[in-house]
Amino acid sequence: MDKIFRSSWFIKVISFLIALMLYNMVSSNNQLSHNDINPFTPSTSTKQTVTEKLNVIFDQDKYVVTGAPETVNLLLEGSIGQITKTRLITTKEAYIDLTGKKPGTYKAKVLYKGFPSNLKITPDPQSVTVTIMKKITKTFPVSVDFIHKNELPEGYKVGEPKINPETVTVIGGEEFVDRIAFVKGVVDLKGIDSSFSARMTLHAYDEDGNQVNVAVNPAVASVQVPILSPSKDVPVTVKTTGNLPNGLALADIDIDPETVTVFGKKSVLDAIDHIGDIELPLGGIDKSQTVELKVPVPDGAEKVEPRKIKVKVTISQKAKRTLKDVPISVNMPAGQNKKVKFIDPESRTIDVVLTGAKNVIEKIQQSDIKLSIDVGNASSGDVELPIQVIGPDNVTMRLEKNTVTVHIENAKND
Repeated sequence: MDKIFRSSWFIKVISFLIALMLYNMVSSNNQLSHNDINPFTPSTSTKQTVTEKLNVIFDQDKYVVTGAPETVNLLLEGSIGQITKTRLITTKEAYIDLTGKKPGTYKAKVLYKGFPSNLKITPDPQSVTVTIMKKITKTFPVSVDFIHKNELPEGYKVGEPKINPETVTVIGGEEFVDRIAFVKGVVDLKGIDSSFSARMTLHAYDEDGNQVNVAVNPAVASVQVPILSPSKDVPVTVKTTGNLPNGLALADIDIDPETVTVFGKKSVLDAIDHIGDIELPLGGIDKSQTVELKVPVPDGAEKVEPRKIKVKVTISQKAKRTLKDVPISVNMPAGQNKKVKFIDPESRTIDVVLTGAKNVIEKIQQSDIKLSIDVGNASSGDVELPIQVIGPDNVTMRLEKNTVTVHIENAKND
């Protein structure tokens, strides 16, 4: 036994145990001293701030309240465990109670409920100033404001937008609603080069363009925006096909509108000066009437407006009339000096038989009909040349003969 007590390792173990006991005694004294000074240690008591939505209690059927913040801060004081549990409570709330209050401005105390009773709670702010206004409803038309219109491609423009719904209901305090001048949404045209649809959020504005704090119902509208490409107005012409029933003649054709608008690229529009030869079939027409004809879209163009034209067709009884001795003129290119002598007919005139509506042909004079021959390419000597005829529309012109015989000599220059 004496041998064990005298060993070096035994002395080391005993020394360690004595040192450990002394350490525990010192630590225990320090802890007791600290507790005497502060009975609530940091591990058991604290302060934390939470943010809560501020509910406003008032008669929502009659009034509107403004000025109340959406949230308030609540300073919580208590144990960490209690505060942690409080954060998980879903029934707690901060609120102001305006029950029974009439229109006016009030300073309302911020209240709270649903919190544990052993927590100390301090609202920030502790009161808020609010205004109660009479609630009214009013209907306004919806408009749209376009931004970046100047960034549309050259020649393109915005057509008339179609908005749905066209009107909305605005709900708010009487003073606010009375300030409203218009309700509109905003649509961005940046990067746009064709028609499109969009949805826009609606807001109410006063006459100075300031947004008014009211509820708009519905708050979103859809809009169809036509983007119009470059355009050009050109005349249209109608060409008749087929024949009217026996005994009837075409007295007049009236086109409405006489011009249409063609849309497309500028390079395409530059080459279009009219839209012609829109066919009007006469076979099924036996009385005066108005028909609709589709307007063809020229090659390369995008569209034509209107898509159809109205053609008023006037029909009357067919009649004949002969214009006697209509003169025949000679067309000669500049620089030529030919002598032309008429052989047949020697009189240099010819009869023209007119067929058409009676009221039309009765008004035609000799001066309305142009007969001519072209000697520009004719050789010298006796030649037979066709007679060219120009006359009123909707009238058939039949010549006594379709050619003339003339003698041509190339005159000598002096």
